[in-house]
Amino acid sequence: MSMKETDNTTNINVHWPKFYQGRTLEAQLTVDREPNSESLNVVIPWSSKRFQFTSKQVALPVSGMISWSEGNYQMQSRDSFATLDFGRGKWPYQSKWNWGAASGFVDGYRIGLNFGGQWTEGTGQTENGLIIDSKLNKLHDELDWIYDKQDYMKPWVINSPNDHRVKLMFEPLFERVSKTNLGFIKSNVHQMIGYYSGTIEADDGRIIQIQRLLGWAEDHEARW
Repeated sequence: MSMKETDNTTNINVHWPKFYQGRTLEAQLTVDREPNSESLNVVIPWSSKRFQFTSKQVALPVSGMISWSEGNYQMQSRDSFATLDFGRGKWPYQSKWNWGAASGFVDGYRIGLNFGGQWTEGTGQTENGLIIDSKLNKLHDELDWIYDKQDYMKPWVINSPNDHRVKLMFEPLFERVSKTNLGFIKSNVHQMIGYYSGTIEADDGRIIQIQRLLGWAEDHEARW
C-alpha cells in the first residue's frame, strides 16, 4: 500500500495479495479535500500528563476503482466518501469509547456525522460534530448512547439529551468483532456497519431529516 498526499488530495494505491480466501485486492483511489473544507479537531485533557489530540475528517469525496475476483467497483465522488481518524497523545492505561460516523448526501446537503462517547466524559470536551457542506457545526454536549451489549445487532439510539440537536436511530447490518488478549495488552471492539435515521440540527437551526445514511457505530474497550 502507498499513499501520496498533496495540499488538496490523497492518492491511495493498494495491492493486497490473499486479501480474502486467497484473492487479491487492488485499489486506486483519490480522496479530495476542498481548500476551505472544515474538520473536527479537539484536544481531550485528562490531566497535565495525559491527553489526546484527535482529528476526525468525514465526508471526504472519493473517486477511483476497487478490484478483486468478485468484480470491479467504480467509486464516484458524488456517492463515495472517506473518513480520516488521526490522533496523537498519551492514553490512560484503561480506556473505553464509542465512535460513530456516517457520510452522504441528504436533501442536497453533503453531510458528515462524527459522534463519540465515554472517553471524553468529565473533560469538558467532546468529539461530536456535524459537517454540513464542508462546514463544521460543533456539538459541545455529551451524547446518550443506548444499545444492548448482549446483542449489538439490536437498534442503537444516539441523541443529545440537553439541546436535542441529535435524534438518531442506528440500525446495524453487520457486526465486526475484533479481540486481542496478551495479558497486559487487551482490546475488544464491536464495530457495527448500518444505517442512521432521524434528525440533526445545524448551528443556524435548520432541521435536516436523515433516512438510512450508511455509516458505523462501535463499542471499544482497551488496555494498553
